[in-house]
Amino acid sequence: MNPFEEYAKDISTRRRSLYTRVPRPADSLFGILLGIFIICAFLVIKPSEVSSLQSIVAILGAYFIGKDLWRDIEAGLVNLSKNWRLRYQTAYYAYQLEKNTTLTNYSALAREQRYGKASLLPERMEFISNANSKTARLKFSKNDLRDFQNDVAHILGIRFDAARAAEFASAGYMVSAKVSLNRRVFLLRRAHEFFQSFNAGQRGCLNLRNEWTPRAALTHNAIFLGNFRYLAKQSGDCPDFQTLRVFENP
Repeated sequence: MNPFEEYAKDISTRRRSLYTRVPRPADSLFGILLGIFIICAFLVIKPSEVSSLQSIVAILGAYFIGKDLWRDIEAGLVNLSKNWRLRYQTAYYAYQLEKNTTLTNYSALAREQRYGKASLLPERMEFISNANSKTARLKFSKNDLRDFQNDVAHILGIRFDAARAAEFASAGYMVSAKVSLNRRVFLLRRAHEFFQSFNAGQRGCLNLRNEWTPRAALTHNAIFLGNFRYLAKQSGDCPDFQTLRVFENP
């Protein structure tokens, strides 16, 4: 999936890219809080020992242990709540766009010449490559869409290996898309989400019972607070869904 697969490969090999990693301070903050707790414990139990070498080593040890411990706590929260309506999820995007740099501006011109039309890059993105699938997550801000000067933009290109193109054509393939429309109110974010797939020549989706439903789209209403997600409402049996067609002309 170009160009995002290329950006992810550049970052993984420590080469410069239009994208940089999104900082994740949660584990460091948890380590700092644990270190502060150890300091407070020394102040209560043995205030004279706070400045000793042993206490300093204990505080530093608490910081590094806290960082590792947070990763285990976070993984446990994800696994514990994965089937709940209120669930904990890790950060959705790993990379953020470096805007308004010379590299970004020249790259935009190169992409326009490459694809034959102006391109629009997301504010944040994530690229996931599995054994038999690839996923690109793209986050566009309202300002980026409003300020874009063209009516048509290149966003994503999918390439098939030439040796496997015939196999895909005969056996069928599935391309799935999720569109999430978001509105933020203070710390809360409300999202209206649509899911639809193009599977072996047929447009449709999996319903709430994970059954393939042709000419349908699954919809979710969700509320987010930090990494917590509450699934407010969902509707999956919409055989004549007309509000949004992700794959209008497959």
